[in-house]
Amino acid sequence: MVRKYGSKDKKARAVDTGLEPVTIQILEREVVVYPPHAGAFIYLNNMLGLSDPLRVASGLIEFLCSLVDDIEARYIGRLILDHNSGFDVYDVEEILTDLVEDWGERPTTPASGSSPSQATTGKRSTANSRRAGSTRQISPSTGS
Repeated sequence: MVRKYGSKDKKARAVDTGLEPVTIQILEREVVVYPPHAGAFIYLNNMLGLSDPLRVASGLIEFLCSLVDDIEARYIGRLILDHNSGFDVYDVEEILTDLVEDWGERPTTPASGSSPSQATTGKRSTANSRRAGSTRQISPSTGS
């Protein structure tokens, strides 16, 4: 008896989340980031729950690389390994935070007419250890 796994039809349905790809700029290069399937968010959540910071960092990098084309994943990997590149795991964390908020339609600022629950400093909590001068920009993909 042969056991069969996987289905192109099933995978095609799983990929269609209604989310649009997003174009970001990593240093001098534009990179298209494709939305993950719903199950990938579970993986990301599990990564964030790990107690070992090194495993969390590698999981975040792996997750981002799974959302881009192979050429772009290699580019990101080279940047991470080059200590002088100006791109590190904190940038990966910031990218993923922004993307999850964009795809989840959860802005970091309150909607107009609502008041924040606490005073804000103008910085997100994930930005505490960030160095100044981020070169990253996020904008919706134009499909070209």
